[in-house]
Amino acid sequence: EKVFSHADEQHLHKMRELSLRVRSAISASGMSMMAVFEDWDEDNDGWLSQIELEKGLVKLKLKVLVRTSHHLVQKMGFLIGD
Repeated sequence: EKVFSHADEQHLHKMRELSLRVRSAISASGMSMMAVFEDWDEDNDGWLSQIELEKGLVKLKLKVLVRTSHHLVQKMGFLIGD
């Protein structure tokens, strides 16, 4: 019985690559992760909406497809138990 398909593996690889790019860009900005989060959380609700995330990625000068940012939001929601 297979748990992951080839497409799942490719998707996970892309999400890992994106998360590494985001982490690297945040590090290069000289800001802490918490400072970046607070900057991106425009409505101060303690959560990043997809729109807030997309605006934040633009601030980091990362070009990410809307579809990809949507997948990232879904992954992050899964990781924090949403």
